[in-house]
Amino acid sequence: MNSMAILSTCLYSLAGILLLAYGTNFMMYNVFTGSASHPPSREAISAGTGSRGCPHEPVERFRVGFGLGPGATLFGYPSKKGGVYVLEGVLGVELDFLGLDRFHPTPRKSFSDPAEEEADEDAWCYKLRQLGAIWWKARYDYDMMLIGGDIWRGDDPFVTTGWPATGGVWILKTTKGDARGRGVGIIHNAYNMEERCRAIEKVGGVFYTDPKDCPDLDLD
Repeated sequence: MNSMAILSTCLYSLAGILLLAYGTNFMMYNVFTGSASHPPSREAISAGTGSRGCPHEPVERFRVGFGLGPGATLFGYPSKKGGVYVLEGVLGVELDFLGLDRFHPTPRKSFSDPAEEEADEDAWCYKLRQLGAIWWKARYDYDMMLIGGDIWRGDDPFVTTGWPATGGVWILKTTKGDARGRGVGIIHNAYNMEERCRAIEKVGGVFYTDPKDCPDLDLD
């Protein structure tokens, strides 16, 4: 085989590898977003168009679905603020608090009146905020973070909450590095919300009689 033939073979091989890499990244994007078409632009989603179709049309058909785990990721789309609330690592206790089935995907309610749909979505977003959901300007930003790889940083914020039946809220807000040192993993071993509250107290959480007095929760 002469040198030109070898060069041609190498070029074809390189082109094949690049096409395979592009296809893999595109499929990963579709897995994360549930989109079967070309991914919408950042500007399109920020403006409320693209794959969502209308300003407040959710992407997900279900309130919760289960993949590999552990925990589920939940999304809420506020009607006035726009963007998306994301709550990650949701386990059984939080699912019970949200009124979701722990073993079966919970479909979203269907509405014929857009105003009723927005009100239901806003109420859902409020419950997510009670558990410390993070707001993103666009779903695109969150999806790109996942595709790019979520790098663990010790100074990243860590927030967890507990809502006792008697009222008020327990909250621990710190950094991931400090949370690891406190052993906050025990919180995930709680069987119910009352045990969760006691675990948060044990690792240094703070109790607020009126949840709206807590500066670390977006409850307005």
